[in-house]
Amino acid sequence: MGNRGMLLLTAMLVVAVMGVATSLQAQTFTVGGYAWDMANGPTRVLPVQPSDISSFSFFSSTFLNDQPAFDPNRTLGRIMTGTTGSARFVELGNAVVRKVIQVDWGGKRLPNRAGEDFVVYEVGSPSAPEAFMVAVRKKGESTFSAWRYEFANSFTESYNVFATAFNLSDFALREGEAIDAILIANHSEADRVDNASGQGNVLVGGGAGFVPLQGPQSNTPSQPYPVDRYDADIVYVAALHDILPPNVSVKGSVTLEDFLGDVTQVPVEVQLSQGGSVVRTQQVSLDSSGTYTLDDVAAGTYDIAFKASHWLRAVVRNVVVTGAADVTGVDVSLLNGDVDGDNEVGLLDLSALVAAFNSVPGDDNWNPDADLDGDGEVGLPDFSVLVRNFGAVGDEL
Repeated sequence: MGNRGMLLLTAMLVVAVMGVATSLQAQTFTVGGYAWDMANGPTRVLPVQPSDISSFSFFSSTFLNDQPAFDPNRTLGRIMTGTTGSARFVELGNAVVRKVIQVDWGGKRLPNRAGEDFVVYEVGSPSAPEAFMVAVRKKGESTFSAWRYEFANSFTESYNVFATAFNLSDFALREGEAIDAILIANHSEADRVDNASGQGNVLVGGGAGFVPLQGPQSNTPSQPYPVDRYDADIVYVAALHDILPPNVSVKGSVTLEDFLGDVTQVPVEVQLSQGGSVVRTQQVSLDSSGTYTLDDVAAGTYDIAFKASHWLRAVVRNVVVTGAADVTGVDVSLLNGDVDGDNEVGLLDLSALVAAFNSVPGDDNWNPDADLDGDGEVGLPDFSVLVRNFGAVGDEL
C-alpha cells in the first residue's frame, strides 16, 4: 500500500474512532448540576397505588428536548405507558390522594457508592417545588425502606425541572450494598418528618414529627407546602454511577471462636480471589447469630477469605457462583488468639497480651485486641485461649 493509501486508511480510522467516542459521550448529560449516563436509566415504571395505569395522568415535558442524543422514550411517562414520542412525566396524587410508582432497572442493581447515588427530576415552576418522597428496596429483600423526603437541590429553568439527589447511605445501606427498585409517591397534608429541619424520614399519615418544609429552592423555604403543590410530576430518575448486572449474594455464617461479646460489633473483612488475585475486598457485619450477606457477586469461581481483628484467617476454596441463585452455606469458624493481627498465634501475641494483662477499657495499657473473649477485661480466660491456640497459623489466600 502506498503512502496515499496509508494516509487515507489512517484518516478513515480516526474518523471512525471519533464517531464511536462521540456516540459514547452522547449518552452522558448534565442536568441540575448532576452528570449521568442515559445507559444507566430505568427500564421499567410500574403503577403501585393505584395498581392500574389508567388511574395516572401523563403530560408532555421539555426535559432535554434540546439534546438530540437524549431518547425521550426513556422518560418515566413513556416507559410507564409503553408509548413513544416526546418526553412525558407522570403526575402523582394530591393533598388527600396518594399515588405511588415503582421505578427499576429490570433486575439490575444500583450500588451504594460514595456521595449521592441517584437523582429524581420533578417538573415544576420556578421557586415552587412539589412534595414527593422516595423509598428503596435493598437487593435480596422483599420490603422497602422507610420513606424519605429531601429538599430539592437545584432548578433548571430551561427544562422546568427540580433535581433532588439521594444518598443510599441515608436509607441504612452500607457502601457496596445495592438496591433493585425505587418507590416514588406524593406527600399528603398529614405526613410528617422526623427532623426539625423539615426533611428526613417520613412519618406517613402523621405522628409526633415535624411538618415537611419546602426548602431552599422555594421562595418560601421555611413554609409548609400549599395545598396545590402535592401533585408531584416525575419525569426522570438518573443513576449517578453504573448499574450492576443482576448478580447474586453469597451468604453464610462466621463463628468467632471463644468470644462472649457482641458479634454484631465485630467487622469481618471478606476477600474474593480468582486465579490467585484478590478481585474484591469488603467489610461485612454479622447479625446476632453470626450470619452475613455479601451482595452483588458476579458469576465465577472464588476463594473467599474471612479475617476479623484477633482471629486467624479462614479461606473457603472454590466457591462457585452461577448467577442463577444466591449461594448459601459458605460458613467458617475463626480461631482466636491473633492479638497483633499477623495471622498467626505466637510469641508476639503473648507479649501483647502480657502487656495488657489485668487491664480494662480506660486503662493506659488497655488493648481491645487482647480481650480475646470479649468480656471487657484482659485476664486469665484470654490467656487460656491464646495458650490453647499457640502455634496456629491462619489460611493464606
